[in-house]
Amino acid sequence: MSDKNVPDKATSFDDDLDIPTYNADAKAEEKPTRSRLFKRAGRAEPQEIKPNAQTVSEAALEEEEATETRQFETLRAEEPKTEKVEKAEEMPAPAYDDEDFATTAMPASAADLDDDEEAVDETAVETNEDERVRRDGYREYGRRGTIDFGLLFVRIALSAYLLIAGATTFFKLGGGEGLSGLETDFADYAFASPLAIAVPTMQLIAGAFLLLGLVTPFAAMIGLVVTGFMALHELAASGAGLDIFNWPDSVWLSLVLFVIAVALQFTGPGFISFDAKRSWARRPLATSWIFVVIGIAVLVALWWFGAAVNPLA
Repeated sequence: MSDKNVPDKATSFDDDLDIPTYNADAKAEEKPTRSRLFKRAGRAEPQEIKPNAQTVSEAALEEEEATETRQFETLRAEEPKTEKVEKAEEMPAPAYDDEDFATTAMPASAADLDDDEEAVDETAVETNEDERVRRDGYREYGRRGTIDFGLLFVRIALSAYLLIAGATTFFKLGGGEGLSGLETDFADYAFASPLAIAVPTMQLIAGAFLLLGLVTPFAAMIGLVVTGFMALHELAASGAGLDIFNWPDSVWLSLVLFVIAVALQFTGPGFISFDAKRSWARRPLATSWIFVVIGIAVLVALWWFGAAVNPLA
């Protein structure tokens, strides 16, 4: 400003006033940047990510459902799991292959475990087998009452006689003459010595097995043969022939024992025996006829070839 343009009332005090004036060409002063919290800590500042329209609608729907019912919050909490399961079911399942879940090798102890289980099962079956067989027999064939006890007493009577007779002959019990005395009785027969050994042997075998009720069809067949042979021997020794009124008691006793042996062949030993598990103890059928026919055939052959004597003469 020149001196000519100085106002009249201008004073020197105006120079002290620092009144800013506008200058278009002046450079703007750089403002210091403010320090942010995340920058001070050396971390990245979180950014705002705007959701798309579908996510916004789902979020709005969830908020709306949450505001509608607040009393079923526990049930609502489980709904997402159900929705996931339903979505998983809707998805197509991949093709199943058996090899996906197949084991490459069997454990070494699997066979041993199977053997142990089978052994335990067999032991349990054997323990309760007698009771089960008896119960099944009663259920299938009805209540037998005292039949089993009756058959037991019949077996005991027949086996006791056979055992005592055979032991007396072999061991000379009760003042018996033993094998030599029996051989003397069979002196008129073709094979006296073999018959003197065979008869008491058959008596002991038949008596022992009948007493136990073990292999009853075979034991009853042996008893049939030996009692029938002794009946023919007593009849031949008496000389009574067909005159039944003159038959001695020894003939009748041998005939009664013969009939008992045949009867046991058809009735079976009963459930009070070692053959209780066998079919011939419950319902003897074909085996009875087979062993009776075989026993009679053996008796006829033994007398025909061993004694070779007519008992009725």
